[in-house]
Amino acid sequence: MSVSDMSAERSESVVDLATWRQAHEIHSLRDMLAIYRQWATAIAAENARLHEEIAILSANASRAQHGSGWRNRGDCQP
Repeated sequence: MSVSDMSAERSESVVDLATWRQAHEIHSLRDMLAIYRQWATAIAAENARLHEEIAILSANASRAQHGSGWRNRGDCQP
């Protein structure tokens, strides 16, 4: 085997290794992106739930402040 053949074989091996690394990195990034999307969806759902809870609590607090609760109407006593 000549030096030229060995050099070409080594270059091919280096390219194969670089290709494998690149494919592995792309696969890892896709996996990470899938996990990120799952968590982003979960966080968005939790955020919506918390906004709804805040709206309910704010409405209850507003009613309590303005005396529109059943205790202030006089028609029903605890």
